[in-house]
Amino acid sequence: MTTNFPYNDVLAALAELSRLRSEHAAEPDADVQDAIQIDIDKLERLLRQKFSHNLLLNHAVDRFLGALARGKIQAGKEHHVVPQLYLRNFRSDPAGPTGSAAIWVFDVATGQVSEQKIARVAVETNVYRVPKSLTERAGGPLLIEWFLQFFESTFAPVLTSVLATGTITPADRPMLALFIASQSVRSASMREQLQGTQRLSRPEAAIQQGQLILHGDLDKFAAWLADQIWVLARPAAGEHLYTSDEPIVGFRSTGVPVQDDISSLGLQIEFPLSYNAVLRIFDRSANESYQHLDGRTVGLSREGLHWCNALQVCFADDLVCASQPDFAVAKTLAAKQAFYEGEDARKGLCQVLLAGANPL
Repeated sequence: MTTNFPYNDVLAALAELSRLRSEHAAEPDADVQDAIQIDIDKLERLLRQKFSHNLLLNHAVDRFLGALARGKIQAGKEHHVVPQLYLRNFRSDPAGPTGSAAIWVFDVATGQVSEQKIARVAVETNVYRVPKSLTERAGGPLLIEWFLQFFESTFAPVLTSVLATGTITPADRPMLALFIASQSVRSASMREQLQGTQRLSRPEAAIQQGQLILHGDLDKFAAWLADQIWVLARPAAGEHLYTSDEPIVGFRSTGVPVQDDISSLGLQIEFPLSYNAVLRIFDRSANESYQHLDGRTVGLSREGLHWCNALQVCFADDLVCASQPDFAVAKTLAAKQAFYEGEDARKGLCQVLLAGANPL
């Protein structure tokens, strides 16, 4: 199954648009500015025409260019490592407005619980900004952030539809798979992993991470994901799932958390889509007993709910998030001394969970 997302076409168009807008902002001569603006307008028209045949992409182009024109996409320093559109599915007031939405947060370092504005959660400074030394070659300082913004505009209606209908159709899978692939490389843990395995400085690791986002064959991994066994599980009414600043939890059937190549034998992924739905993906070649569940929506037992929440706690970088201030599972894990002995120790605790029976 292909992703049906024109990855390279979108990237090339945004790179050129980013470059032109950077030139326009830096040009002191008004006449030259006007000439550059003509090129910008022409490129935006071509961008709309190029994707006019695809309703999903056409709407994404309109949303992205509209936000750009209104100044909603700026050279801001604060970048979300987990998209706000995703975190809003865990907001503390599900019926309230999304613009000022808040979410409950458990700090894994201190154990403190607080309600915070989603706009300020899972945020890092300039994490996706392309350094000046690479700007000309990379297509502008905001190319990575722009690409993520455009991609999120494409993904948003798919996620909304899945949560509204309670089902994942074959047409939904490609975009969901691409979102999982992109989220797996844009996280803080991926950058820390690059620092450790390749002995890179934080800025060097950030550059490498950006290259993975833009040129890391995410569409190929997404296509592999989309062909596996997908199960949507829902807890009972009144129960709620956690998420975190590392929402994509991947591990192998041996109970070993994934650290490097995640498209391999025995892969399982747990990804909470909202406070009341978790997507569970199983490697088709290693889980024959789950074949009959592919594409189905099933109930999530209390045991399964606690297991999914425990995974979010153990794999979180800094924060666990929820729609309610009930972090009983997080606090139970935090009571263990090893929890505060570092991220590796937390993941060691999680291996104990993974070694048990899968509570599907």
